[in-house]
Amino acid sequence: MFQLNNKLELDANWPLTSRDGRYVLHYDGGGVATLIDTASGEIRWRAGAAGTLGLVSDGVLRVRNSDHEQLRATDPLDPDAQTAEISDDGDLELLNAIGVRLFNFRTGAAEVRVLRGSAPPAAIGLEAPLVHGAVTNTAWPATGTARFKSTGGCRAHPRLVTRYLAGWRAGSHNKTALS
Repeated sequence: MFQLNNKLELDANWPLTSRDGRYVLHYDGGGVATLIDTASGEIRWRAGAAGTLGLVSDGVLRVRNSDHEQLRATDPLDPDAQTAEISDDGDLELLNAIGVRLFNFRTGAAEVRVLRGSAPPAAIGLEAPLVHGAVTNTAWPATGTARFKSTGGCRAHPRLVTRYLAGWRAGSHNKTALS
């Protein structure tokens, strides 16, 4: 599983993994949600108590016991946070509905630079979404291709882009504005 969605909890049978599979958020032998580097065994992040880890409104990560009593919780981190993911760098991150990184548990709040109207494809990314009217586009590499998510209204529509456009976005082809 690559994402922990808002108002859901980490399932003991389905750990959260980075896309490359190197980093895993799971419950350790003591029942504590723990993010580990599977290559080195290093613990990258650990919840403050044993219990069920969940993402709730305002980007709050909380741990609660089997009686549903809250044991630990972060402060509200971002009201737009909809998912938690493990990056390929081994960081626990909060993202909004279209995949823009909002908060990193190691480095803090992300700086997002919104591009308006049009931009070269290489400039569009998670920290620099392209906004044109009511539509927002983001792009990021995913298994050798670029993946764009667009929103218009309240729906997100992801689509994969061919290797040619992924290379074009990376700068190996003529860069013209994408709007």
